[in-house]
Amino acid sequence: MIPMLSASAQWLSESTYATSCTNIEIDNGDTLKAKCLQMNGSLHRTSIQILGIENVNGQLRYGRDPGQRSTYLDSCRRVSVVGATLMARCQRNNGSSSDTWILIRGIENQNGSLSYQYEF
Repeated sequence: MIPMLSASAQWLSESTYATSCTNIEIDNGDTLKAKCLQMNGSLHRTSIQILGIENVNGQLRYGRDPGQRSTYLDSCRRVSVVGATLMARCQRNNGSSSDTWILIRGIENQNGSLSYQYEF
């Protein structure tokens, strides 16, 4: 049974996919792509949309509802990923920009497919 996560939840657990996936990259700014190990030992190409992250005055942060579409792409550029860390250059309220990063939370490798640890 998959536990339900309430909309008011502030944090998801740490993502674990980076330990069993390779070729981790960002596509279209908010889609995580990787080749992940299956139980039979083969690699499977998989992807998942990153949810719940927004730009708060130049800093990547999780919003109040981690199951919502991420909005950081509206004001962030140069988006990249290293392991489970999302990095970007985001606009501040005053118009300047800053480099920022955040740990991607709640994503795991389930037999070669990226999935959220919780049902939203």
